[in-house]
Amino acid sequence: MKFIHIADVHWGAQPEKDRSFGRIRENEIKHTFQKVIDYANKQQTDVLLIAGDFFDQRPTKQELREVDYILSGLQNTKTVMIAGNHDHLSTEEEFVKYHWNSEVYLLDGRERNYVYFEELHTTIYGISYWTNQIREAVYDDMKPQDFDEFSILLAHGGDESHIPINKDILKWSGFDYIALGHIHKPQAMGREMVRYAGSILKYSFSEIHMDKKATILTIDAKKEISLSFHPLKPLRDMREIECSLEELLKKQCEIGK
Repeated sequence: MKFIHIADVHWGAQPEKDRSFGRIRENEIKHTFQKVIDYANKQQTDVLLIAGDFFDQRPTKQELREVDYILSGLQNTKTVMIAGNHDHLSTEEEFVKYHWNSEVYLLDGRERNYVYFEELHTTIYGISYWTNQIREAVYDDMKPQDFDEFSILLAHGGDESHIPINKDILKWSGFDYIALGHIHKPQAMGREMVRYAGSILKYSFSEIHMDKKATILTIDAKKEISLSFHPLKPLRDMREIECSLEELLKKQCEIGK
């Protein structure tokens, strides 16, 4: 089996101060996400895991249709997602009511907090945000069911306003893999199989030196997991330039790495 874990796509995000660049950046997000879809098809991935904040804010029906169309390009891959603090659910909004044409499973945490794929012998759990802030440590009590052959938890948060996470409790919760979102830097938390995927693009200058990537899980017949990472290269990278104004105007400055 093979899974791809991503988070924090922030579909529709635009820098507020420059509208022309904002539109360009919005298209670069879409370009990078399409690369994830292409990779999933190439690798014949079983499931795409999206650990919250796919949308930068609660999506419009047009945005949902656009994403649905792109996801319908997945050839053999199911999509399981949760809503994060940016795209939190509301009973009045389209996100929770939308009927996907592609094989997408939204774990809302109310009517559905898990999905079982018999052919994969896998259960995926998750809870979506229904408000932009959750101060309760809701993941502390989550455990896989006894019948699970392989279990994954989709989770989003890690600070006091967005589901505080006790890494020791999560580490020993019994899930085979925990796919985290919210923190934009890819990293493990407590153990290798509890991981933040990070954002798919650099969204602020604090992320200039972060390498963006999708996390790939490959599970063999003995339930042993191997991790690998697929680099996500942007159309245009963020750059750090150190030089005087005079040098800048003369285009003689060095570009930082």
